[in-house]
Amino acid sequence: MTADFALWATAAETAFGWDRGAFLAAYEGNRQSANDVALEASSVARPLLELLDEKGAWSGTSSELLTELEDRVTDQLKRQKVWPKNARSMSGHLKRLAPNLRAGGWQVTFHREARQRLVIIERVEKCASPSALALSSDDESQMQSDAKPGDLLPNDDRDEHDAAAGSADPLRESNADAWEEGEL
Repeated sequence: MTADFALWATAAETAFGWDRGAFLAAYEGNRQSANDVALEASSVARPLLELLDEKGAWSGTSSELLTELEDRVTDQLKRQKVWPKNARSMSGHLKRLAPNLRAGGWQVTFHREARQRLVIIERVEKCASPSALALSSDDESQMQSDAKPGDLLPNDDRDEHDAAAGSADPLRESNADAWEEGEL
């Protein structure tokens, strides 16, 4: 969906008088800003990212992760309602943060092994951006970049027949006349 959206918006840039790439640069900036805000709003994200930057990756149970993160935060933060109090809550925080962490280059994987539920967080390549998806398309037929105002699109010549077909509903026809005369 994003790739389709990016293709349409990129194709329209020059029609709006924008520089090529301006839309995607703004769009990617907004996406990154939204990820940053989500991470900043989380009580868990900052200590988690510090741990990951220090160790490079992490693997263990949610309970073990909670214990490690508690060593990195103040008692005041641990007493707040937003701080996870148990492994289940910690797992919920991670599941909500996973898309934002992925955008920052961290993959969160949940794995069940025997009687343990393991969490694996490791560094990965960042996901492809919308601009990469939009600009990697070699199929020029998807975008009409050389269009000029007044150019016909493939089925435009049939539009006049659509209007001429008329309406089978007499009430609708009388309302249409009233609309044109400003009576509605």
